[in-house]
Amino acid sequence: MTNLPSVFKKNALTFAVVAMLLLAFWQAFSPYILQWNAIKTTRAQLVSLKSGDVTMMLKNKEKKPTLLFLYAAWCTSCRPTGQELLKRAENGELNGVNVIALSLDDSVPEMVRHFVSEGYHTQLKPYIYDKKSTTPLSSVLALAGSGVSEGLPYVGVFGGNGKLLREEAGALDAQGVGALLAQLRQSIP
Repeated sequence: MTNLPSVFKKNALTFAVVAMLLLAFWQAFSPYILQWNAIKTTRAQLVSLKSGDVTMMLKNKEKKPTLLFLYAAWCTSCRPTGQELLKRAENGELNGVNVIALSLDDSVPEMVRHFVSEGYHTQLKPYIYDKKSTTPLSSVLALAGSGVSEGLPYVGVFGGNGKLLREEAGALDAQGVGALLAQLRQSIP
């Protein structure tokens, strides 16, 4: 320690303590800082949809099939289905497919926190139903078919023409999501 400037000699212990405190602070709070950044980005990307918007997305110009996933942050049975869809998206199984992950939550902050905490923000674009829409939510649900009345989550598979091909309501495991995606792949031209 003889070659160090005198400031470092006198304060070496202080510098070491401050460095350890900074490292401990980063380790403790970095997940929250990173999550806050993801929440901010997700909120900026959030698209508010009216039922007419959903209709246009189902009958898209590219004639791509569409997967409609209706969920809510308060819906505990939506989590396994959402996680399975997320895993399939990460594996590329949803390439070439319009995916509408539409939240039916009343609270935008709650929806965004849920979207990020579940990891959906890594693969899916955030959509929330516009509660101020002049068209009631029942119009969106009528598009989806009869399965929505059975509860959330709801996953519907639509052909490129917007026609409902298959739907499932309630929590889906890997096998259930796989069956829906098989139906979806059959409709890809």
